[in-house]
Amino acid sequence: MTMYGKPFYWILSLLLLMSNIVLAQQYDQMRIAKIDLVPEGVSPDAPFDPYAVRSRLQTKAGNFFSQSEFDQDLKSLSEEYDKVEPSLKVREDKLYITLKVWLRPTIRSLQFCGNEKMKTRKLQNELGITAGSLFDREEFIKAFNKVKALYVKKGYFESELDYDISSDHETNVVDIQIHIREGRAGEIRGVIFQGFTKCEKKELKALMVTKQHICGLSIITGRGRYHPEMVEHDRRQILNYLQNEGYADASVTITIREKTDEKNMILLVVCAEKGTLYTFGKISFSGNTLYSDDQIWPQFQFARGQLYSPDKLRCTVKAIRDLYGSCGYIDAAVDVRLSLRENCPVYDVAVTIEEGEQYCVGMIRVFGNRCTQTRVILNESLICPGELFNIKKLEGTEARLSNTGFFNNVNVYAVKTSEDSCYRDVYIEVEETDTGNVGVFLGANSLDSIFGGVELTERNFNLGGIPEVLSRGPGALRGGGEYAHFKLNVGKNQTSYLGQWSKPYFLDTPWILGVDADKTDNRTLSRAYELKTYGGTVHATYIFNDYLKFDLHYRARKSHNSVDDDANTLLVQEANISGFLSAAGFSFLYDSTDHPRYPTSGFRSRFVYELAGLGGNFEFMKFSYLNAYYYPFTKKDVIKFKAELQFIHTYGGTSPVTLPLSERFYLGGETTIRGYRNYIIGPKYGNNEPRGGVSSLLLSEELQHNILENPRIDG
Repeated sequence: MTMYGKPFYWILSLLLLMSNIVLAQQYDQMRIAKIDLVPEGVSPDAPFDPYAVRSRLQTKAGNFFSQSEFDQDLKSLSEEYDKVEPSLKVREDKLYITLKVWLRPTIRSLQFCGNEKMKTRKLQNELGITAGSLFDREEFIKAFNKVKALYVKKGYFESELDYDISSDHETNVVDIQIHIREGRAGEIRGVIFQGFTKCEKKELKALMVTKQHICGLSIITGRGRYHPEMVEHDRRQILNYLQNEGYADASVTITIREKTDEKNMILLVVCAEKGTLYTFGKISFSGNTLYSDDQIWPQFQFARGQLYSPDKLRCTVKAIRDLYGSCGYIDAAVDVRLSLRENCPVYDVAVTIEEGEQYCVGMIRVFGNRCTQTRVILNESLICPGELFNIKKLEGTEARLSNTGFFNNVNVYAVKTSEDSCYRDVYIEVEETDTGNVGVFLGANSLDSIFGGVELTERNFNLGGIPEVLSRGPGALRGGGEYAHFKLNVGKNQTSYLGQWSKPYFLDTPWILGVDADKTDNRTLSRAYELKTYGGTVHATYIFNDYLKFDLHYRARKSHNSVDDDANTLLVQEANISGFLSAAGFSFLYDSTDHPRYPTSGFRSRFVYELAGLGGNFEFMKFSYLNAYYYPFTKKDVIKFKAELQFIHTYGGTSPVTLPLSERFYLGGETTIRGYRNYIIGPKYGNNEPRGGVSSLLLSEELQHNILENPRIDG
């Protein structure tokens, strides 16, 4: 039979598939006379209830046969049984169905062989499958891969794992043996570079994912362990680095060297053969009619005489395509041809441009959103039907959707509707991810000694789903694109409750509507008194662009304080000032920093004005002008300049003395002026307890050094 070769088997498979389709069509709409379920390879005393199985099937005796329903039944049975074999026969124009099912076998024994350094109990816990349980091959393979990953995680870079499964069909049991060859294990004590300059070594160390082992820290982060995939990734990164430095023929190898003077420690040796240094020679381009040569030249990321770089070539191609794509020519093709001169390490570059046709945006379709509402996704789109296609808006839409945190993967692309159409539809494909988070935290700081709490967050909340919770379940509370957050913090000197909700694109406008509610019992300011406040804020934010925001807010707060030091008359008098605060205000925020939490460059500035006295017991105006500038001093060091001016002007029945303690300004501590006790700078009561003031000026300069990237630790 081997003489027929592969084409014979392809033809045979195609014929079998076509015959099954024909038979399926033949059985459709035929009356089902009987459905028999036959267990195979099962002892007579094994529990099997065919009536219970039949009741779960969509295909029923007496009904008409449906191929789609029957396929679904076979799929559900295959998830429950080890094997399912259907048989369909027609007698007297009626359909008789026989389903042979093989029950999942029981695991009689499960053994680990060859593990000397890793305890069997630890491997068993990682596997999560025990003798006596039912055998599911897919689940076992997943569990087996977890054991393999454990060895890699623990630094056994030479480990090899395999398994044998022997079956006893008479008793329907299996015996499993997992064979392990552990090999050498080691932590990476250091990385040795050979064939690199001092400057290159420094840059490559920062570029590599594989890092040197650090005692104590590596236990938490996993840093310093040998992972073959990571090492191969590093090798490719180093090779790409050298090629972009002009070494087009470079080769890189990474080998392991055992450290004989330290047990379980290894060295990585990175060796490079750079070869000849190449440069760019003559540069030319052709095919451009829509744009002049003067408009095309600025798109080139390289020039004659510069070092050869594949990345600069790719960036040039993208820049030219983006230039055309920004005005509807999304099919513009850019072809680059390199010509190496004879006996000379110089590449001449010839670029050919095919401009193509101009297109407008047709329909926008969304796929894959099982939970997230389509409206939420379309609100993030920069593209509108009917407008001229812009490839940058297409990429921007994909980036905005990825940044929402709602999706694992986002793909936004244009689709040709018809050959002669000047429109292209836009398809937005998303793969959703978990957006909820439950956290329990415990820590210590100078304010609260030991503190802890609970935090609940849902980044894709749906407030409108609350009435449907009983009918749809908790899933009704997801998909609205809203943010919901609750935090409980309990400490020695402070207990706080915080609830937050915000809705972007409120009523399909650029406004973000938010509501915050909080309650705080605060003794961090002073041991002599405790500030007790509760209230809430309603705010609306308008985003002008990526840098500028405008905010309107209304704040309501009730304050009540308790005093422990009765000897200080002024303290008792001012601490007992309590009442209801009603205030409204606005703010402008300008932010050009490169990261919301860990900025390394840029400027952040905020101006806030608030008027209190719209009802309530207190009347004052509050002004704040807060500025911070970040300058990247080195790759790991950032200089931060801070300038903050705040003051309060009281009016009506409120004076600086009758202003609530919770509304005053305080300085001191790690968040304002380091080296001083928290909140101690400023006016004080006679017992040296903070009194707070009505104006504050802070000018500071500090150097922040990144000690560790993951987890983030700065000093």
